[in-house]
Amino acid sequence: MNSLSTLDDNSIPIQGPQGTQVQLLPLFALTARDVSNWRRLARRALAPNPFVEPEFVLPLVRSGIVSSDSLLVIVEDRTTSNWIAAGVFHSLPSTPQQPLRRLAALRSPYTFLDQPLIDADTGHRAAHALLHIFAQQRQWHGMRFQGQPADSPAVSLLEGESGRAGVTPVRDHIWSRAAVRLNDVSRDRLLSRCSRSRRKSLRRCRNAADRSGGMSFRIVWPTPDDLRPVETFLELEAMGWKGRAGTALASHPGHQRFFGEMVRDFACRRSVCFGELTLGSEIIASSCNLVGGNTLFAFKIGWNPDCARFAPGYWAEIELAHALAETEPALRLIDSCSAPGSYTESVWPDRRDMITSVFVWSRRARMLCAARQYVRRARRQEIPLAS
Repeated sequence: MNSLSTLDDNSIPIQGPQGTQVQLLPLFALTARDVSNWRRLARRALAPNPFVEPEFVLPLVRSGIVSSDSLLVIVEDRTTSNWIAAGVFHSLPSTPQQPLRRLAALRSPYTFLDQPLIDADTGHRAAHALLHIFAQQRQWHGMRFQGQPADSPAVSLLEGESGRAGVTPVRDHIWSRAAVRLNDVSRDRLLSRCSRSRRKSLRRCRNAADRSGGMSFRIVWPTPDDLRPVETFLELEAMGWKGRAGTALASHPGHQRFFGEMVRDFACRRSVCFGELTLGSEIIASSCNLVGGNTLFAFKIGWNPDCARFAPGYWAEIELAHALAETEPALRLIDSCSAPGSYTESVWPDRRDMITSVFVWSRRARMLCAARQYVRRARRQEIPLAS
């Protein structure tokens, strides 16, 4: 059996348990066949995640936002050659603050979900193999995820298989972000669930819009060569505070290139849409949204600040949920991808619980996690502080 001991071994498959093998490939080394296998796994994933699919990750690499030596960790069925699990990770060195080398799931300014892809039919075997192989090596001491849904079946699988693989899972941060379930949604119902003051304000803004040409909304599913919705979105996002702060996609050529390539690649399989709010004939807000399974991920939004009196951001979110509930019955949830305290919380009434977690396997990593948990509980005064 090959040893997963150094990065120099990453081109050699490592034999895993139950007829599996694990391989670590730098993203720059992927072949067309690898990308095809990756795409097929994404279609079979127990918990779809567009943020770790090749249509999202490879444009990040080509634009220079993510390092090309980041690692794609693959679990393969040796009999069928099917990929049954895959995740993208950075290898992080030891530092004074983080003394142990570890893997971190893909991080970027645009990655809002980092759980790995796990095959729906062979999930237990895939999760076990992934954890088992890492527990046998000593190059890294743990594996960190920054944002996973607390109710994700992929997360449950990894946590459930951890004990058998000799790995300890630790959930060290829990929060929630705005969401809306699409089973019983309408424009009026969403408004009724807003606070009374927000409801009055939104209706007042809508009446003002009606006097200025009328507000309408449409969902656009672009084709791969349809540049119009991409250009409109980039222009609107750069108009507001993001443009002034230099954080808009159009503020950086590489980031703008990433966005265009990502939309084009997802459009090939109808997995990206734009929600466009219009005032008269003018588009005053546009949102870009990615599809993963039965979930729509609200990736980015931009609006014209000159139309702020019409509350275009709020109305774009309300109308998006209303339109999807009427036209896309396969979708069940919109995940806002927003931080706690976002304005979307006032118009999207549901919440999706998220977790930050680490899986550790070395004795030193377990001791370090236990010490940090003790300190956290002490700071929350759950246990007495030493005098």
